[in-house]
Amino acid sequence: MLQAININQFYDSSHCLKDLSFSIADKQCLAVLGLNGAGKTTLAKTLMGIEPMRSGTLLLDDIDLGRLPSYRRVELGLGYVPQGREIFSGLTVEENLSIGERIGNNSPSRISRTEILEIFPVLREMRSRRGGDLSGGQQQQLSIARALMTGPSVLVLDEPTEGIQPSIVSDIRRLILELKGQFTIILIEQYIDFAKEVCDEFIVLTRGEIGAAGQASELNSNIEKQFLKG
Repeated sequence: MLQAININQFYDSSHCLKDLSFSIADKQCLAVLGLNGAGKTTLAKTLMGIEPMRSGTLLLDDIDLGRLPSYRRVELGLGYVPQGREIFSGLTVEENLSIGERIGNNSPSRISRTEILEIFPVLREMRSRRGGDLSGGQQQQLSIARALMTGPSVLVLDEPTEGIQPSIVSDIRRLILELKGQFTIILIEQYIDFAKEVCDEFIVLTRGEIGAAGQASELNSNIEKQFLKG
């Protein structure tokens, strides 16, 4: 479904992603773990074309995404929930959802507005509220809902639990488990316990390289001590 081959990325002279290669099969969840500064968000932005990669190959169903702009990647099936949510705070919940609907595609995987509001009942209650007036957890739900409105086949979630209250983290965990049967998911996360509960496979980034990789069952305290303890 999605394959990255020898991806390299730089910020000025800093080599942030170093010959990074991985693949993820259809309707699987890949967790990308690592400490702050390991390259996780850089990877997400590179996948989405927000930061054009310096070199390498990125394939989605054999389509080369490497030189395509972000909007074309969305049209072809990449959905994105950025770190920090980045909703349109001055627009209503309804208007935020409409933007996702307009910029997406007509893929069979697209979730209808009615279904979205069933999945996220709090958004139904707050359809006329401005995004900036929602709590952090509600904004995160709106960000995920907006991405789903684009009709993705691959959903990139950049630290969806960051700064979220425990009750909403539980809701996000449940949602990811439900979505796994419909979408391919790349989950960028710091917390090994959360990732282990929802992913099928994992990679751990350290200084822009893959330090460890394997099945979810292989995520253990040794990997946590070696790579995930600051």
